[in-house]
Order: sequence, then C-alpha cells, then structure tokens
Amino acid sequence: MRHAVKINNSSVLAYELGADSPMEQTLIQNGVIIRHPDNDYELFSLEAVNGTGERALPGDYFKCELIDGRYYAYPIQRDYFLSTHTHLSGNEYQQKNLPLAVWTVKDPSCPEMDYLLSNHLITIDEQNAEKYFNAHLFGTALSAPITAIVAFYRIDRTPDGSIQRIAFNFIEEKYFEKNYRYC
Repeated sequence: MRHAVKINNSSVLAYELGADSPMEQTLIQNGVIIRHPDNDYELFSLEAVNGTGERALPGDYFKCELIDGRYYAYPIQRDYFLSTHTHLSGNEYQQKNLPLAVWTVKDPSCPEMDYLLSNHLITIDEQNAEKYFNAHLFGTALSAPITAIVAFYRIDRTPDGSIQRIAFNFIEEKYFEKNYRYC
C-alpha cells in the first residue's frame, strides 16, 4: 500500500449540515441534498448510484464540487472533519496535510484490500470498468471506475494487529492526480 498527501494545501470551502447556509439551501433546491423528515440528510456525490445518496446527520460537514455545470455534495462525518481541518473563517477551512493510505488496481494486494474484499465491503464488477468498485457507504450504494483510488481514512486494529474496521472511500483518478502526490 502507498501513501499520499494533498499537494495543494490551499483552503477549501465546507459547510455544516443543518446550519442553513446559502450553499446548503441551493443544493437542497437543486436536489443535490435532501433533508428527510427525521432530520437526516441524503447527499448526491458523483459516486452515488441507484438513485440514492449518501446519508449524513445534522452537524456533519459537506464539500461540494461543480462538474460540467452540475453540483455534487460529499458528506464528511463531523468528528473526522474537525480532526483533519482547521477553521480559517466563515466556511473556509485548511485541510491538515496528513498522509493518507491509498491503493489502486495497479498496486500489489495488501492486507487492507484483502480485508475489504473478503468481508464484501468492496465488491468488484470485472465486466464493468466504469462501475468496477462497488461498496455500500454512508447508507447507499457507491461505485467507482477501475481507475479510482481506494483511500483508507482510518484502519482500526486489535492489540494483535488484526484489522478490526476500515473507514474508506473512492477518489476519482483525475481529482487525485490534481490534488495529491505519493509520499
């Protein structure tokens, strides 16, 4: 497994769900974010498939991306966001430049990917390069192309070193190449 860090350590815009920011209102109006009656949220990222978005709670954060004239929203659990970002002002944050474990199909097998595959946390569709990686994350089905990067945000281990739990997601190759470099 390799590690990567953000190369552009410039500030990012992020928004707290439930704070009723103008960006949140706009994305709700455009159907990119749905606020459910039980007060949880559904956010539609580029990787969301099957017509359902990624689930998030009030107080979680989201970043958004504009691709080909369409917004996509990416939820980030509150505790993780606050531990990896420094607040600058307003909705502007500085992401801490921490190494991130990553894996691609070009890399050799590793225990972390073996864990995800053997526990069916990621499934592979060898017949579909555009939806090669599949996972159920943030309460919905996500898929990513064969060129995507699997990013490991957290790997919990037992005292003997066995993998207990992994928090992961997919990063689009073009976004990764533009914003990360391998350590």
